[in-house]
Amino acid sequence: MPFFIDWGDCVHPADGLRAAGTLEAITVESPHAAALRRLLGNVGVPLVVREADEPDFHVTIAAAHGDVVLEASPATVSMRFG
Repeated sequence: MPFFIDWGDCVHPADGLRAAGTLEAITVESPHAAALRRLLGNVGVPLVVREADEPDFHVTIAAAHGDVVLEASPATVSMRFG
């Protein structure tokens, strides 16, 4: 069950943390690329949508020791919601 913490006048614990990286790109591949571009076109993140036969998803984060790339696995690519 989700919940929210009211920090009140206290400092949030994340306020003192250094950034671990910077979001460089989100790449989505789909047989429905045109529809995804229309849907996600104004989300305000560096998003690339490519036409592909099979869906795929990559996130690139620039970190101090080099880029970190998060990729979808076959199990997560085939997930369906709704």
